[in-house]
Amino acid sequence: MRKGIFAVFCAVLSMIQMVGAVNVSSIAEYSKLADDTEVTFSCRLAVLAQKGNKLFVTDGQRGTVLYAPIKAQLKHGDLLKEGFTAKKTTYDYAPELIQPDEKTIEKVQENVTIRPTKMRIENVTMDKVYTYARVVGYFDVVTKKFMSGDQELLLFNAFNKELPKESGTTTIDGIVMYYKRKDMMELYIM
Repeated sequence: MRKGIFAVFCAVLSMIQMVGAVNVSSIAEYSKLADDTEVTFSCRLAVLAQKGNKLFVTDGQRGTVLYAPIKAQLKHGDLLKEGFTAKKTTYDYAPELIQPDEKTIEKVQENVTIRPTKMRIENVTMDKVYTYARVVGYFDVVTKKFMSGDQELLLFNAFNKELPKESGTTTIDGIVMYYKRKDMMELYIM
């Protein structure tokens, strides 16, 4: 009898999720949901960058990307109103947002200070994907490699920023990404 009641409860719960968006209070919470779940963020998200169809956002702890054409022109430090709604999917092993409700993409403030998370190259792992990070490592100007010991981090200059002019230990700010074709972590330099 209990198994039957539990099965009915689970069926009703899954129908409720299909009817409306699931409210989440963080990117960590949304990233655990099943693909194709529509989510509404009760927290405010800050814009890290907008590049083509990619809008990188953070909740102050973790980041994610919205992949869709977006009419609004947003920039680093814009704060979005809570209630942002989109659908969760997984791409290259990382959670992403797609199919946003365009009406919910509303800027409420500009010039919010967003501090990058400090980390060393060896700590740049899949669980840090889309994190806005300040990464410490050794940069070689000849090879353009960013490394620490035998660990290497690919650099992608997606936002046309200047690379260091001299070799040596340095910090580089960017968005942590996963580059599937090379099976390596990379940093979108910011």
